[in-house]
Amino acid sequence: MSMNDVQALIPLMILAGAGVVLVMLSAFVPRRGVVAALAGVSAVAFLLALLPYFGTQAVEVAELLVVDPLTLFFWTLLGIATLVSLIWLMVTPVAEHDGGAERYGLMVLAATGAMVLAAAQHFAALFLGLELLSVSLIILVAWQCRRALSIEAGLKYLVLSGLATGFLLFGMALIYAASGSLAFEITGRAHPAQVGELYWLAGMAMLLAGLVFKLSIVPLHFWTPDVYQGASLPVTGFLATVSKGAVLAVLVRLYFDMALADAGGLWMGLAVLAGASMLVGNWLALRQNQLKRLLAYSSIAHMGYALAALLAGGALALEAVVFYLAFYLATTLGAFGVLAVLSRPQHECERLDQLQGLYHHRPALALILTVMLFSLAGVPLTGGFIGKFYVLASGAASELWTLMALVIAGSAIGLYYYLRVVLALFRAPAETSSFRSATVPSTIVLVALTLVVLWLGLYPAPLSDGLARIAELALPG
Repeated sequence: MSMNDVQALIPLMILAGAGVVLVMLSAFVPRRGVVAALAGVSAVAFLLALLPYFGTQAVEVAELLVVDPLTLFFWTLLGIATLVSLIWLMVTPVAEHDGGAERYGLMVLAATGAMVLAAAQHFAALFLGLELLSVSLIILVAWQCRRALSIEAGLKYLVLSGLATGFLLFGMALIYAASGSLAFEITGRAHPAQVGELYWLAGMAMLLAGLVFKLSIVPLHFWTPDVYQGASLPVTGFLATVSKGAVLAVLVRLYFDMALADAGGLWMGLAVLAGASMLVGNWLALRQNQLKRLLAYSSIAHMGYALAALLAGGALALEAVVFYLAFYLATTLGAFGVLAVLSRPQHECERLDQLQGLYHHRPALALILTVMLFSLAGVPLTGGFIGKFYVLASGAASELWTLMALVIAGSAIGLYYYLRVVLALFRAPAETSSFRSATVPSTIVLVALTLVVLWLGLYPAPLSDGLARIAELALPG
Protein backbone atom coordinates (compact mmCIF):
# COMPACT_ATOMS: atom_id res chain seq x y z
CA MET A 1 0.00 0.00 0.00
CA SER A 2 1.47 3.33 -1.10
CA MET A 3 1.52 6.59 0.83
CA ASN A 4 -1.25 7.93 -1.43
CA ASP A 5 -3.43 4.98 -0.39
CA VAL A 6 -2.79 5.69 3.29
CA GLN A 7 -3.59 9.38 2.84
CA ALA A 8 -6.83 8.53 1.04
CA LEU A 9 -7.87 6.38 4.01
CA ILE A 10 -7.29 9.10 6.64
CA PRO A 11 -10.99 10.10 6.86
CA LEU A 12 -12.01 6.45 7.30
CA MET A 13 -9.26 5.92 9.87
CA ILE A 14 -10.55 8.89 11.88
CA LEU A 15 -14.09 7.54 11.92
CA ALA A 16 -13.14 3.92 12.59
CA GLY A 17 -10.66 4.83 15.32
CA ALA A 18 -13.18 7.15 16.96
CA GLY A 19 -15.83 4.43 16.96
CA VAL A 20 -13.58 1.91 18.68
CA VAL A 21 -12.34 4.46 21.22
CA LEU A 22 -15.87 5.65 22.00
CA VAL A 23 -17.16 2.12 22.64
CA MET A 24 -14.23 1.43 24.98
CA LEU A 25 -14.43 4.85 26.62
CA SER A 26 -18.10 4.43 27.45
CA ALA A 27 -17.16 1.62 29.85
CA PHE A 28 -14.99 3.97 31.93
CA VAL A 29 -16.58 7.42 31.58
CA PRO A 30 -19.84 7.61 33.55
CA ARG A 31 -21.01 10.87 31.96
CA ARG A 32 -22.77 10.27 28.65
CA GLY A 33 -22.36 13.91 27.65
CA VAL A 34 -18.61 13.50 27.30
CA VAL A 35 -18.93 10.49 24.99
CA ALA A 36 -21.69 12.23 23.01
CA ALA A 37 -19.54 15.33 22.52
CA LEU A 38 -16.56 13.24 21.37
CA ALA A 39 -18.81 11.40 18.91
CA GLY A 40 -19.92 14.72 17.43
CA VAL A 41 -16.30 15.89 17.24
CA SER A 42 -15.33 12.70 15.39
CA ALA A 43 -18.03 13.29 12.76
CA VAL A 44 -16.88 16.90 12.30
CA ALA A 45 -13.24 15.73 12.08
CA PHE A 46 -14.23 13.25 9.37
CA LEU A 47 -15.90 15.99 7.33
CA LEU A 48 -12.92 18.35 7.74
CA ALA A 49 -10.55 15.57 6.69
CA LEU A 50 -12.37 15.38 3.34
CA LEU A 51 -11.54 18.97 2.35
CA PRO A 52 -8.00 18.36 0.99
CA TYR A 53 -9.27 15.70 -1.42
CA PHE A 54 -11.75 17.83 -3.37
CA GLY A 55 -10.35 18.66 -6.78
CA THR A 56 -7.69 15.93 -6.65
CA GLN A 57 -7.28 12.84 -8.82
CA ALA A 58 -9.14 9.63 -7.99
CA VAL A 59 -7.20 7.19 -5.80
CA GLU A 60 -7.73 3.43 -5.82
CA VAL A 61 -6.89 1.84 -2.47
CA ALA A 62 -5.61 -1.75 -2.83
CA GLU A 63 -8.24 -2.41 -5.52
CA LEU A 64 -10.89 -2.47 -2.79
CA LEU A 65 -11.93 1.18 -2.49
CA VAL A 66 -11.92 4.18 -4.76
CA VAL A 67 -11.80 7.78 -3.54
CA ASP A 68 -13.07 9.86 -6.45
CA PRO A 69 -15.43 12.88 -6.72
CA LEU A 70 -18.50 10.63 -6.49
CA THR A 71 -17.17 8.94 -3.35
CA LEU A 72 -16.33 12.30 -1.79
CA PHE A 73 -19.84 13.57 -2.44
CA PHE A 74 -21.40 10.47 -0.92
CA TRP A 75 -19.03 10.72 2.06
CA THR A 76 -19.99 14.36 2.57
CA LEU A 77 -23.73 13.59 2.47
CA LEU A 78 -23.43 10.59 4.78
CA GLY A 79 -21.03 12.39 7.13
CA ILE A 80 -23.45 15.29 7.58
CA ALA A 81 -26.34 12.85 8.06
CA THR A 82 -24.30 10.99 10.70
CA LEU A 83 -23.57 14.24 12.55
CA VAL A 84 -27.26 15.18 12.54
CA SER A 85 -28.24 11.67 13.72
CA LEU A 86 -25.75 11.95 16.59
CA ILE A 87 -27.31 15.29 17.54
CA TRP A 88 -30.79 13.72 17.57
CA LEU A 89 -29.36 10.94 19.74
CA MET A 90 -28.06 13.57 22.17
CA VAL A 91 -31.23 15.66 22.42
CA THR A 92 -33.84 12.89 22.46
CA PRO A 93 -34.90 12.21 26.07
CA VAL A 94 -34.78 8.53 27.03
CA ALA A 95 -35.33 6.51 30.15
CA GLU A 96 -32.22 6.22 32.32
CA HIS A 97 -31.76 2.51 31.63
CA ASP A 98 -31.91 3.11 27.85
CA GLY A 99 -29.36 5.91 27.69
CA GLY A 100 -26.07 4.01 27.57
CA ALA A 101 -23.10 5.91 26.17
CA GLU A 102 -22.14 2.94 23.99
CA ARG A 103 -24.83 3.99 21.52
CA TYR A 104 -22.67 6.85 20.25
CA GLY A 105 -19.71 4.62 19.49
CA LEU A 106 -21.94 2.08 17.78
CA MET A 107 -23.47 4.77 15.59
CA VAL A 108 -20.00 5.99 14.59
CA LEU A 109 -18.96 2.41 13.76
CA ALA A 110 -22.13 1.97 11.71
CA ALA A 111 -21.27 5.19 9.86
CA THR A 112 -17.79 3.77 9.15
CA GLY A 113 -19.40 0.77 7.48
CA ALA A 114 -21.58 3.14 5.46
CA MET A 115 -18.51 5.06 4.25
CA VAL A 116 -16.79 1.83 3.20
CA LEU A 117 -19.89 0.89 1.21
CA ALA A 118 -19.96 4.27 -0.53
CA ALA A 119 -16.32 3.85 -1.65
CA ALA A 120 -16.43 0.12 -2.48
CA GLN A 121 -15.39 -1.08 -5.92
CA HIS A 122 -14.77 -4.68 -4.90
CA PHE A 123 -17.13 -7.28 -3.43
CA ALA A 124 -14.83 -7.87 -0.43
CA ALA A 125 -15.11 -4.19 0.53
CA LEU A 126 -18.85 -4.29 -0.08
CA PHE A 127 -19.26 -7.23 2.28
CA LEU A 128 -17.05 -5.77 5.03
CA GLY A 129 -18.78 -2.40 4.91
CA LEU A 130 -22.25 -3.91 4.86
CA GLU A 131 -21.55 -6.21 7.82
CA LEU A 132 -20.00 -3.45 9.93
CA LEU A 133 -23.06 -1.31 9.23
CA SER A 134 -25.56 -4.12 9.85
CA VAL A 135 -24.06 -5.55 13.06
CA SER A 136 -23.88 -2.11 14.65
CA LEU A 137 -27.45 -1.37 13.60
CA ILE A 138 -28.78 -4.66 15.02
CA ILE A 139 -27.49 -3.67 18.46
CA LEU A 140 -28.83 -0.12 18.16
CA VAL A 141 -32.27 -1.30 17.04
CA ALA A 142 -32.58 -3.68 20.02
CA TRP A 143 -31.01 -1.24 22.48
CA GLN A 144 -34.20 -0.48 24.44
CA CYS A 145 -34.20 -4.03 25.77
CA ARG A 146 -37.00 -3.37 28.30
CA ARG A 147 -39.42 -2.76 25.43
CA ALA A 148 -40.84 -5.86 23.78
CA LEU A 149 -41.13 -4.03 20.45
CA SER A 150 -37.43 -3.16 20.51
CA ILE A 151 -36.34 -6.75 21.14
CA GLU A 152 -38.73 -7.98 18.45
CA ALA A 153 -37.37 -5.42 15.99
CA GLY A 154 -33.78 -6.39 16.78
CA LEU A 155 -34.49 -10.10 16.31
CA LYS A 156 -36.31 -9.54 13.03
CA TYR A 157 -33.52 -7.38 11.69
CA LEU A 158 -30.90 -9.90 12.86
CA VAL A 159 -32.56 -12.94 11.27
CA LEU A 160 -33.62 -11.30 8.02
CA SER A 161 -30.34 -9.40 7.68
CA GLY A 162 -28.48 -12.68 8.11
CA LEU A 163 -30.62 -14.24 5.39
CA ALA A 164 -29.89 -11.32 3.06
CA THR A 165 -26.18 -11.67 3.79
CA GLY A 166 -26.38 -15.34 2.82
CA PHE A 167 -27.89 -14.43 -0.54
CA LEU A 168 -25.22 -11.75 -0.96
CA LEU A 169 -22.32 -14.13 -0.32
CA PHE A 170 -23.72 -16.90 -2.50
CA GLY A 171 -24.21 -14.36 -5.28
CA MET A 172 -20.61 -13.19 -4.95
CA ALA A 173 -19.38 -16.78 -5.15
CA LEU A 174 -21.32 -17.40 -8.36
CA ILE A 175 -20.06 -14.15 -9.90
CA TYR A 176 -16.49 -15.13 -9.03
CA ALA A 177 -17.04 -18.56 -10.59
CA ALA A 178 -18.22 -16.88 -13.79
CA SER A 179 -15.67 -14.09 -14.11
CA GLY A 180 -12.68 -15.05 -11.94
CA SER A 181 -12.71 -11.66 -10.19
CA LEU A 182 -14.48 -9.79 -7.41
CA ALA A 183 -13.79 -6.29 -8.73
CA PHE A 184 -16.92 -4.51 -9.98
CA GLU A 185 -15.43 -3.23 -13.23
CA ILE A 186 -13.65 -6.48 -14.16
CA THR A 187 -16.71 -8.64 -13.53
CA GLY A 188 -18.76 -6.17 -15.55
CA ARG A 189 -16.39 -6.48 -18.54
CA ALA A 190 -16.28 -10.28 -18.37
CA HIS A 191 -17.77 -12.23 -21.27
CA PRO A 192 -18.13 -15.73 -19.85
CA ALA A 193 -19.14 -18.82 -21.76
CA GLN A 194 -22.74 -20.05 -21.71
CA VAL A 195 -22.43 -21.87 -18.39
CA GLY A 196 -20.48 -18.95 -16.91
CA GLU A 197 -23.15 -16.53 -18.11
CA LEU A 198 -25.76 -18.52 -16.21
CA TYR A 199 -23.60 -18.34 -13.10
CA TRP A 200 -23.13 -14.59 -13.58
CA LEU A 201 -26.84 -13.89 -13.98
CA ALA A 202 -27.78 -16.09 -11.01
CA GLY A 203 -25.05 -14.51 -8.90
CA MET A 204 -26.13 -10.99 -9.79
CA ALA A 205 -29.75 -11.83 -9.04
CA MET A 206 -28.82 -13.10 -5.56
CA LEU A 207 -26.49 -10.16 -4.94
CA LEU A 208 -29.18 -7.67 -5.92
CA ALA A 209 -31.67 -9.51 -3.69
CA GLY A 210 -29.41 -8.81 -0.70
CA LEU A 211 -29.10 -5.12 -1.60
CA VAL A 212 -32.83 -4.83 -2.34
CA PHE A 213 -33.50 -6.11 1.19
CA LYS A 214 -31.30 -3.38 2.68
CA LEU A 215 -33.13 -0.76 0.62
CA SER A 216 -36.58 -2.08 1.65
CA ILE A 217 -37.59 -2.59 -1.95
CA VAL A 218 -40.79 -4.61 -2.48
CA PRO A 219 -41.14 -7.59 -1.96
CA LEU A 220 -38.29 -7.63 0.59
CA HIS A 221 -39.76 -4.76 2.58
CA PHE A 222 -41.76 -6.52 5.32
CA TRP A 223 -39.15 -5.94 8.04
CA THR A 224 -39.11 -2.17 7.59
CA PRO A 225 -42.23 -0.95 9.49
CA ASP A 226 -41.63 -3.31 12.44
CA VAL A 227 -37.95 -2.35 12.77
CA TYR A 228 -38.72 1.36 12.41
CA GLN A 229 -41.39 1.12 15.11
CA GLY A 230 -39.23 -0.88 17.52
CA ALA A 231 -36.08 1.24 17.28
CA SER A 232 -35.70 4.60 18.99
CA LEU A 233 -36.36 7.69 16.85
CA PRO A 234 -32.69 8.70 16.35
CA VAL A 235 -31.77 5.14 15.35
CA THR A 236 -34.76 4.94 13.01
CA GLY A 237 -33.68 8.21 11.41
CA PHE A 238 -30.13 6.89 11.00
CA LEU A 239 -31.41 3.65 9.50
CA ALA A 240 -33.68 5.51 7.08
CA THR A 241 -30.94 7.89 5.90
CA VAL A 242 -27.32 6.82 6.42
CA SER A 243 -27.91 3.09 6.04
CA LYS A 244 -30.13 3.35 2.97
CA GLY A 245 -28.01 6.12 1.48
CA ALA A 246 -24.88 3.95 1.71
CA VAL A 247 -26.58 0.94 0.09
CA LEU A 248 -27.99 3.16 -2.65
CA ALA A 249 -24.47 4.56 -3.21
CA VAL A 250 -22.96 1.10 -3.71
CA LEU A 251 -25.87 0.11 -5.96
CA VAL A 252 -25.14 3.17 -8.13
CA ARG A 253 -21.50 2.11 -8.41
CA LEU A 254 -22.50 -1.49 -9.22
CA TYR A 255 -25.05 -0.44 -11.83
CA PHE A 256 -22.61 1.62 -13.88
CA ASP A 257 -19.38 -0.35 -13.31
CA MET A 258 -21.02 -3.68 -14.14
CA ALA A 259 -23.15 -2.31 -17.00
CA LEU A 260 -26.36 -3.72 -15.55
CA ALA A 261 -28.36 -1.67 -18.05
CA ASP A 262 -27.20 -4.20 -20.69
CA ALA A 263 -28.40 -7.20 -18.65
CA GLY A 264 -31.96 -7.25 -19.96
CA GLY A 265 -33.47 -9.74 -17.52
CA LEU A 266 -31.91 -8.12 -14.45
CA TRP A 267 -32.88 -4.65 -15.64
CA MET A 268 -36.47 -5.70 -16.17
CA GLY A 269 -36.60 -7.35 -12.76
CA LEU A 270 -35.33 -4.16 -11.09
CA ALA A 271 -37.88 -2.10 -13.04
CA VAL A 272 -40.73 -4.30 -11.79
CA LEU A 273 -39.45 -3.99 -8.20
CA ALA A 274 -39.14 -0.20 -8.52
CA GLY A 275 -42.70 0.13 -9.79
CA ALA A 276 -44.05 -2.18 -7.10
CA SER A 277 -42.21 -0.24 -4.37
CA MET A 278 -43.68 3.06 -5.49
CA LEU A 279 -47.24 1.75 -5.49
CA VAL A 280 -47.14 -0.66 -2.53
CA GLY A 281 -45.16 1.69 -0.27
CA ASN A 282 -47.57 4.57 -0.80
CA TRP A 283 -50.66 2.35 -0.67
CA LEU A 284 -49.70 0.77 2.68
CA ALA A 285 -48.99 4.20 4.17
CA LEU A 286 -52.49 5.50 3.44
CA ARG A 287 -54.20 4.32 6.64
CA GLN A 288 -51.23 4.50 9.02
CA ASN A 289 -51.68 6.47 12.24
CA GLN A 290 -48.32 5.34 13.65
CA LEU A 291 -45.82 7.90 12.40
CA LYS A 292 -42.79 5.61 12.33
CA ARG A 293 -44.66 3.05 10.25
CA LEU A 294 -45.96 5.79 7.97
CA LEU A 295 -42.41 7.05 7.38
CA ALA A 296 -41.26 3.45 6.90
CA TYR A 297 -43.72 2.87 4.07
CA SER A 298 -42.86 6.30 2.72
CA SER A 299 -39.18 5.34 2.58
CA ILE A 300 -40.08 2.19 0.62
CA ALA A 301 -41.76 4.37 -2.00
CA HIS A 302 -38.86 6.83 -2.10
CA MET A 303 -36.32 4.08 -2.68
CA GLY A 304 -38.55 2.98 -5.56
CA TYR A 305 -38.37 6.49 -7.05
CA ALA A 306 -34.57 6.54 -6.70
CA LEU A 307 -34.28 3.10 -8.30
CA ALA A 308 -36.50 4.22 -11.19
CA ALA A 309 -34.16 7.14 -11.83
CA LEU A 310 -31.11 4.85 -11.73
CA LEU A 311 -32.64 2.50 -14.29
CA ALA A 312 -32.78 5.32 -16.84
CA GLY A 313 -29.00 5.03 -17.22
CA GLY A 314 -26.54 7.68 -18.37
CA ALA A 315 -25.19 10.85 -16.81
CA LEU A 316 -28.63 12.39 -16.20
CA ALA A 317 -29.70 9.29 -14.26
CA LEU A 318 -26.62 9.54 -12.06
CA GLU A 319 -27.37 13.21 -11.38
CA ALA A 320 -30.99 12.37 -10.61
CA VAL A 321 -30.18 9.61 -8.12
CA VAL A 322 -27.57 11.63 -6.23
CA PHE A 323 -29.77 14.75 -6.12
CA TYR A 324 -32.69 12.63 -4.93
CA LEU A 325 -30.53 11.15 -2.18
CA ALA A 326 -29.42 14.64 -1.06
CA PHE A 327 -32.97 15.94 -0.70
CA TYR A 328 -34.20 12.69 0.88
CA LEU A 329 -31.51 12.74 3.57
CA ALA A 330 -32.17 16.36 4.52
CA THR A 331 -35.95 15.95 4.52
CA THR A 332 -36.11 12.65 6.39
CA LEU A 333 -33.65 13.81 9.05
CA GLY A 334 -35.75 16.93 9.53
CA ALA A 335 -38.97 14.96 9.94
CA PHE A 336 -37.44 12.55 12.45
CA GLY A 337 -35.77 15.47 14.21
CA VAL A 338 -39.10 17.17 14.95
CA LEU A 339 -40.50 13.91 16.34
CA ALA A 340 -37.36 13.42 18.44
CA VAL A 341 -37.62 16.94 19.89
CA LEU A 342 -41.27 16.36 20.86
CA SER A 343 -40.61 13.02 22.54
CA ARG A 344 -40.55 12.40 26.29
CA PRO A 345 -38.39 10.01 28.35
CA GLN A 346 -41.09 7.39 28.82
CA HIS A 347 -42.78 7.60 25.43
CA GLU A 348 -41.79 8.87 22.01
CA CYS A 349 -43.88 11.08 19.75
CA GLU A 350 -44.91 8.37 17.29
CA ARG A 351 -48.70 8.58 16.88
CA LEU A 352 -50.66 10.94 14.69
CA ASP A 353 -52.92 12.07 17.54
CA GLN A 354 -49.84 13.19 19.50
CA LEU A 355 -49.21 15.85 16.85
CA GLN A 356 -52.76 17.24 16.85
CA GLY A 357 -52.73 20.98 17.45
CA LEU A 358 -48.94 21.31 17.36
CA TYR A 359 -49.19 24.61 15.46
CA HIS A 360 -51.15 26.23 18.30
CA HIS A 361 -48.45 25.37 20.87
CA ARG A 362 -45.18 25.16 18.89
CA PRO A 363 -45.80 26.96 15.56
CA ALA A 364 -42.15 26.88 14.48
CA LEU A 365 -41.90 23.10 14.86
CA ALA A 366 -45.22 22.66 13.07
CA LEU A 367 -44.05 24.76 10.13
CA ILE A 368 -40.73 22.91 9.92
CA LEU A 369 -42.49 19.54 9.90
CA THR A 370 -44.92 20.86 7.27
CA VAL A 371 -42.01 21.81 5.00
CA MET A 372 -40.49 18.34 5.44
CA LEU A 373 -43.76 16.58 4.66
CA PHE A 374 -44.40 18.78 1.63
CA SER A 375 -40.88 17.98 0.41
CA LEU A 376 -41.47 14.24 0.79
CA ALA A 377 -44.71 14.69 -1.14
CA GLY A 378 -42.92 16.57 -3.93
CA VAL A 379 -44.73 19.90 -3.52
CA PRO A 380 -43.20 22.82 -5.54
CA LEU A 381 -40.66 25.15 -3.90
CA THR A 382 -39.14 22.25 -1.94
CA GLY A 383 -36.25 19.92 -2.70
CA GLY A 384 -38.66 17.04 -3.13
CA PHE A 385 -40.25 18.72 -6.16
CA ILE A 386 -36.90 19.12 -7.91
CA GLY A 387 -35.97 15.56 -6.94
CA LYS A 388 -39.17 14.18 -8.51
CA PHE A 389 -38.62 16.41 -11.55
CA TYR A 390 -35.12 14.96 -11.94
CA VAL A 391 -36.55 11.44 -11.78
CA LEU A 392 -39.16 12.25 -14.44
CA ALA A 393 -36.61 14.01 -16.65
CA SER A 394 -34.16 11.09 -16.57
CA GLY A 395 -36.97 8.59 -17.25
CA ALA A 396 -38.38 10.67 -20.10
CA ALA A 397 -34.92 10.98 -21.67
CA SER A 398 -34.73 7.16 -21.74
CA GLU A 399 -38.42 6.78 -22.73
CA LEU A 400 -39.33 4.77 -19.65
CA TRP A 401 -42.96 5.84 -19.89
CA THR A 402 -44.46 3.06 -17.79
CA LEU A 403 -42.10 3.68 -14.88
CA MET A 404 -42.70 7.43 -15.10
CA ALA A 405 -46.46 6.87 -15.03
CA LEU A 406 -45.98 4.84 -11.84
CA VAL A 407 -43.87 7.65 -10.37
CA ILE A 408 -46.73 10.08 -10.96
CA ALA A 409 -49.35 7.66 -9.63
CA GLY A 410 -47.30 6.90 -6.52
CA SER A 411 -46.71 10.59 -5.86
CA ALA A 412 -50.45 11.30 -6.15
CA ILE A 413 -51.24 8.58 -3.60
CA GLY A 414 -48.48 9.80 -1.28
CA LEU A 415 -49.82 13.34 -1.28
CA TYR A 416 -52.93 12.16 0.58
CA TYR A 417 -51.27 10.70 3.66
CA TYR A 418 -48.72 13.50 3.95
CA LEU A 419 -51.60 15.99 3.97
CA ARG A 420 -53.32 13.95 6.70
CA VAL A 421 -50.37 14.63 8.98
CA VAL A 422 -50.21 18.31 7.99
CA LEU A 423 -53.91 18.80 8.71
CA ALA A 424 -53.47 17.21 12.14
CA LEU A 425 -50.80 19.81 12.97
CA PHE A 426 -53.23 22.68 12.40
CA ARG A 427 -56.37 21.20 14.00
CA ALA A 428 -57.64 22.44 17.33
CA PRO A 429 -55.50 20.90 20.07
CA ALA A 430 -56.88 18.33 22.46
CA GLU A 431 -57.43 19.44 26.06
CA THR A 432 -54.59 17.24 27.29
CA SER A 433 -52.12 18.37 24.62
CA SER A 434 -48.67 19.44 25.82
CA PHE A 435 -45.53 19.73 23.71
CA ARG A 436 -41.89 20.00 24.70
CA SER A 437 -39.87 22.99 23.55
CA ALA A 438 -36.89 22.53 21.27
CA THR A 439 -33.42 23.09 22.71
CA VAL A 440 -31.07 25.60 21.11
CA PRO A 441 -28.89 22.97 19.33
CA SER A 442 -31.91 21.11 17.94
CA THR A 443 -33.50 24.39 16.82
CA ILE A 444 -30.35 25.38 14.93
CA VAL A 445 -30.15 22.00 13.19
CA LEU A 446 -33.85 21.96 12.30
CA VAL A 447 -33.70 25.47 10.86
CA ALA A 448 -30.57 24.54 8.87
CA LEU A 449 -32.25 21.44 7.44
CA THR A 450 -35.34 23.47 6.53
CA LEU A 451 -33.22 26.04 4.72
CA VAL A 452 -31.43 23.27 2.82
CA VAL A 453 -34.74 21.72 1.72
CA LEU A 454 -36.04 25.12 0.57
CA TRP A 455 -32.73 26.00 -1.10
CA LEU A 456 -32.80 22.76 -3.08
CA GLY A 457 -36.32 23.65 -4.20
CA LEU A 458 -35.75 27.32 -4.99
CA TYR A 459 -32.17 27.41 -6.27
CA PRO A 460 -30.91 23.92 -7.16
CA ALA A 461 -28.52 25.15 -9.87
CA PRO A 462 -25.27 25.05 -7.81
CA LEU A 463 -25.85 21.46 -6.73
CA SER A 464 -27.09 20.44 -10.18
CA ASP A 465 -24.01 21.92 -11.86
CA GLY A 466 -21.72 20.18 -9.38
CA LEU A 467 -23.47 16.86 -9.93
CA ALA A 468 -23.17 17.29 -13.71
CA ARG A 469 -19.40 17.65 -13.34
CA ILE A 470 -19.25 14.61 -11.05
CA ALA A 471 -21.28 12.57 -13.54
CA GLU A 472 -18.99 13.65 -16.36
CA LEU A 473 -15.96 12.41 -14.42
CA ALA A 474 -17.65 9.22 -13.22
CA LEU A 475 -18.98 8.30 -16.68
CA PRO A 476 -16.33 9.48 -19.14
CA GLY A 477 -17.91 7.44 -21.93
